[in-house]
Amino acid sequence: MLQDIVHLIGMENTYRLLSQYGGQIKYVTKHPSKCIFRSCVAEQELTCFCHELGGLTIEVPKLDHLEKRVRNIRINQELQRGVSVSEVARRYQLCVRHVRNIKKLAC
Repeated sequence: MLQDIVHLIGMENTYRLLSQYGGQIKYVTKHPSKCIFRSCVAEQELTCFCHELGGLTIEVPKLDHLEKRVRNIRINQELQRGVSVSEVARRYQLCVRHVRNIKKLAC
């Protein structure tokens, strides 16, 4: 669901949406003007969101899921640039094993 939301409304709108409604179950209306998310999602993106998901009840992912996803992408980018696993672990305050697991999941 997180990937779908980011794809439909972009990263900034997703961040605002998850900040306000993360972890909650919400109904997505078919009409943007009646949608509960209109306070945190830009109008054009909200129209697309309601067109795709309108009529569904969704469980809005928690914000920490997005933050971890972004962190893991950054970790993998650093590892691809040649930064050592131990240096990445130190920068992100993670253990080396966790960084290796993140790297393994990206492959």
